Amino acid sequence: MSPIEKQQIESGRRTKILKLLEETQNIRRSNPADFKLRDNTEMIREDRDR
Repeated sequence: MSPIEKQQIESGRRTKILKLLEETQNIRRSNPADFKLRDNTEMIREDRDR
């Protein structure tokens, strides 16, 4: 494999990784309040106070 082919493969890999990172950053994070779930902080305090 020539150095140019290796460079092209590496460049393609970088492009795929950057695209994947961009897609994962655009995923909407779920908010527990949307599902009427309690806040984790509140649950931790409740456990601590038992």
